[in-house]
Amino acid sequence: MSGSEIAPGNPADAGPVKDAIMARLVRDANLADVPNKAAARANLQLRSMAQQDAAAVAITGGALDNVAIGGTSPAYGQFAQLDMVGDFTAPPTGDFWSDDGARVMRVNDRLLVGAAAANDAAKPNVEKDWLSELINWPVFNGTAAITSAFGTIALTVGSQTADLDPVAAGTTQTTIGVAAFAIANNPGTYPTGYYAAYGFYSEARVYPGTVSDSFAAEFEAINMSGTPNGTPTPYRELLVGSAQALRLGSGGGQGLDVDPAISALAIVPNGSTFNAGIVFAKDALTGADGTSGFGEAIAMGLGHLVSWYAEGDDNNGARAFYITSTIADADNAVSVQAQDGGLLFLQPDGNIGLAISTVAAADNGISITPAASGQAPALAAIGDGSNPNLALKARSGGRFELTCTTQNTAAAGAGGATPANAAAFMQVTVNNGVTTANYAIPLYAAS
Repeated sequence: MSGSEIAPGNPADAGPVKDAIMARLVRDANLADVPNKAAARANLQLRSMAQQDAAAVAITGGALDNVAIGGTSPAYGQFAQLDMVGDFTAPPTGDFWSDDGARVMRVNDRLLVGAAAANDAAKPNVEKDWLSELINWPVFNGTAAITSAFGTIALTVGSQTADLDPVAAGTTQTTIGVAAFAIANNPGTYPTGYYAAYGFYSEARVYPGTVSDSFAAEFEAINMSGTPNGTPTPYRELLVGSAQALRLGSGGGQGLDVDPAISALAIVPNGSTFNAGIVFAKDALTGADGTSGFGEAIAMGLGHLVSWYAEGDDNNGARAFYITSTIADADNAVSVQAQDGGLLFLQPDGNIGLAISTVAAADNGISITPAASGQAPALAAIGDGSNPNLALKARSGGRFELTCTTQNTAAAGAGGATPANAAAFMQVTVNNGVTTANYAIPLYAAS
C-alpha cells in the first residue's frame, strides 16, 4: 500500500493524506498561497507586464502586432522613441471636420523631418543638420523643419479645384496650395519695439566651384485650357480662365479696414546689388521674338508715372523727372519708337510726326530753349563742329511757310530805299552776340 492510500479499518493511514490535501492551493486564495510567486510566474511565462498597474503599463522591447490602441475609443500612448520598420498609414475617413468624423493628428512643440531630424533642436545647437551647418537659423528657429537627405524635393503641397466642395468645406475660398501669414501686431515704439514679419522668405545661394544655377523662387503660369488667353489691360487685368504667374494685391480682399500699402515691389541691396532690375527675355512676350514684332512688357493706366528721383533736401527723395500719359481717348494715341537710324514720334494713324535722325560721328546738334516772360524761345545750332550754320530744309519742290505778324510799311528808321511794290514787311531782329538790330524784310505776293 502506498503512503497516499488509506487501508480499510486503519484510521492512522489518513494522516499523510490529510497533510497532502492541506498542502494544495486553496481556490479562494486566488494564488495568494503560492509559496514562490516569482517561480510560479516564470513557470507560467509571465513577465514584468503582469505586475504593472493597468492604468500605467510600460512596454520595453518586444512588438505589438495586429493590436488596435484606442480602437474603440480615443487613447494616448507615450513613447520615448518610436522606431518604425514599415510605413505609417492613417486610413482616410472621407471627412474634413473632426465633428464629422475626420481624424486630426496633432504634433505640439516642434517637428523635424528628413535630414532635419539630425538636429538636436537644442539651445545651444550642438548636433546640426546639413542646412544648419550652412545657415544657422532656419532649422534652429523653425517650429517645423523639413530638409531632404537626397537632394530631391523637400516638401510638396498641392490642391485642386476639382476636390473643392464649398458646402462640405464651409467656405467658398479659392483653392490654395500654400498659405503663409506673417502678423506684425506687437505694441511698442520704434526702434526698440520694431520687429519684421515675413509671410514668405527664400534664399538662393551659389557656392564657389559650382556651375549650377540657383533661383530664390520660380513662378510658372501654364495655360492648358486649349484657349489662348487674351491681352490684359489696366482696365481689365484678368480674364476668366487665365493663367497668371504672379499676382500682387493690397488689402487682402476681405473687407478689412486698411490703408494703402507702401509698394507692390521693392528691389533693394541687402549686402550686395543686382546687375539688372527687371529683365525680359527676348522671346518671353507674345508678339515679339527679339528680332521683329511687338510685345507689351508693361501696361499702365491714365496718369500712371514712370518717375526718377533726386535725393532731396531731407534725403527722402524728391521726384525730379517723370513720363506719363493723360490721353483719355484711344483715338488720340501717340507713341515714341526708336529704330535703326533715329527716334520717331508717331501720330495716331502711325505716320511720323517728328523724326530725330542719328548721324555717325555727329559733332553738331540742335537745342530748343523755352523762354521766360518777355523773351523769345530759341531753336539753335549747338556743338563743336566747324560749321556753325543752322539749316532749314523743305522737301524737294517745297517751300518755307512762316507765320508771323507783318507791317504794311517798313519800320521807322529803316535804312536805305524802300523796295517798290512790296506787299508787306516782316520784322526781323538780329543778335550777333554783341549788338541787336531790327530789320524789315520786304514781302511780295507770289506771281
